[in-house]
Amino acid sequence: MIFAIGIGSNLGDRISNIEKSIKFIEDSGIRVLKKSIIYQNKAWIPSEAENKNEYDIDFFNCAILCENGNLLPNSILTILKEIEKKMKRFEKLRWSPRIIDLDLLFYDDLIIKSENLALPHYAIFDRPFVLLPLLQIIPHWIHPINKKSIAEICQEKQLSSKNDDFTNTLPFFPKIMGIANLTPDSFSGDGYLVSDDTRKDKIIDEIWQKFLDGASILDFGAQSTRPNSDIIPHEKEIERIKGIMNIFFEKKFHQSKIFPQISIDSFYPEVIEYCINHYKVDIINDVSGLRDERLLNFVANSNRKIVLMHNLGIPAGKENLKNSCDVISELSEWFEKKIEQILNYKGGSIKKEQIILDVGIGFGKTIVQSYEIIKKIEEFKKFGIEILFGHSKKSFMRNISSSENRINETLAISLKVAKHINYLRIHDVKIHSEALATSNYIDEC
Repeated sequence: MIFAIGIGSNLGDRISNIEKSIKFIEDSGIRVLKKSIIYQNKAWIPSEAENKNEYDIDFFNCAILCENGNLLPNSILTILKEIEKKMKRFEKLRWSPRIIDLDLLFYDDLIIKSENLALPHYAIFDRPFVLLPLLQIIPHWIHPINKKSIAEICQEKQLSSKNDDFTNTLPFFPKIMGIANLTPDSFSGDGYLVSDDTRKDKIIDEIWQKFLDGASILDFGAQSTRPNSDIIPHEKEIERIKGIMNIFFEKKFHQSKIFPQISIDSFYPEVIEYCINHYKVDIINDVSGLRDERLLNFVANSNRKIVLMHNLGIPAGKENLKNSCDVISELSEWFEKKIEQILNYKGGSIKKEQIILDVGIGFGKTIVQSYEIIKKIEEFKKFGIEILFGHSKKSFMRNISSSENRINETLAISLKVAKHINYLRIHDVKIHSEALATSNYIDEC
């Protein structure tokens, strides 16, 4: 038997909430066949609902197509309610924001009307954010009551993601990491280091917009690693971070019921310690390739992750791989040693799931080697560890384009590697979110 589950979240880290719920569903023995893209839409709140303005927070919605030959609908419903409870879904009133919302939408062609369960779910007719995900994953399923397919129902209602209810579409994979460079000399020209308070407010809005446009992670970095740049001491790096992040957390992060994960791009233990003590930090993005093992103190016995980037020296270009080397083998050997170092860390327990590999495009690689890595990025999946790719606007693309901003070139490479990675670190979030959602849609329809 096949069945579909609708998933929604409009509280906290919405993408992580959805991913976590799907992991719980799979752990229960249910096989997930397809996942729709994520539709961002306005909260569906009736006019008579209390606290209407307070609850008006955009939902992330999707649907998954599943199968399990042994589970009956009531058993599936019980599993979903247990997952909601496990994820600490609590709501004071019916229409209040919720960390997760799981609904059994249909179970093959079964019709059920009981006090606890109605199949097919009544929302299939009423709500575009239910219909459009189903249109992607099972367009030809016939509604057992009105005898029309999902495709026919959508066509009759003239539904599209451009309806007023929808504000964005997002990919399921890879996760987008939006770049926030707190430096005066970013190679991409988007450095956010300023002293004027009025300009700081505008910068905070720009960084937050990356989250609203689809970045589930914001990566803050105050150290320039562009070729031939000067490395600043940790005290100065902390001052740069404080200048923006204090305002960011005060005016945006702590004022919102929805929020991104936070990554700190630094190789200084002192900077990481400061950020952990003053802000919420989920990821340590170490571009040095674990030059200082003390960084692992902040990962051990925690839920934080660390990005392990292949790098022979800082700043970029200080040391380079030999032209004649087999770049894939070279990186693989390096990763093997570093992964072993992390997993055997004596300062505390670090799980494999806490490590993210970054091949370090633009750091000590020739143009030829960079494209070789792009072509063969899937080979690094052999480690069974998540992969981050950070090529955005980098200079190795200069041999294929004279463009100064390299937005289109970045996007083309992003689409090439997207299926084989878990995180994409980029500057231009909106265009990537839309393009990757389209790519995901085609892969799963």
